[in-house]
Amino acid sequence: MGARRGFVVLVYDPVDQGERYQKRDGRHEWSSVREHNAIGVRALLLGESAAQVRLHDGMRAVDYLASRTDVVDPGRIGVAGISGGGTLSSYVNAFEPQVACASPSGFLSTVRDVFDNCGPQDAEQVIFGQLAIGLNHLGLVCLRTPSPILVSASHADFFPFMGTADLMDKAKHVFGVAGAADRIDMIAVSGPHHW
Repeated sequence: MGARRGFVVLVYDPVDQGERYQKRDGRHEWSSVREHNAIGVRALLLGESAAQVRLHDGMRAVDYLASRTDVVDPGRIGVAGISGGGTLSSYVNAFEPQVACASPSGFLSTVRDVFDNCGPQDAEQVIFGQLAIGLNHLGLVCLRTPSPILVSASHADFFPFMGTADLMDKAKHVFGVAGAADRIDMIAVSGPHHW
């Protein structure tokens, strides 16, 4: 979609999807969720998380794009994605200073609403110990204030829309206090989990 509009686009396979399967027996579960959770359980035993692996990949992808000054303006790098990509774009936007803007879709809500309505999430959607240090979805959005962010959400998504609306009210307040109220917005559509 972005490439058709003239953007340089980098799409890569996350761990346990596409060509990056981790199972040694050559057989693949055709559900990335099961394989991500298998990695996540092992990581938790070490006090780590699958989210850290995904975030590292995303940050290295941004480094690569920034190095390609022949085709990329390093000051205009953005991230976007749906579902696991919405998770990843939220993380990369929060923690990678080279990212200028983001548009995550199908992930951001409130941790309480997600747990109450969906239960525990996939391993790549939880950073080990995040709540103990006060990092929730709102924190992911606000860490880079005033970097522009456009959140996309679906009313019938399994990620609770009411949680997304609550997150946006609070995030808009934070951006407003920072004098950047015009740098955050949300697109809300009807329908299920889609971009």
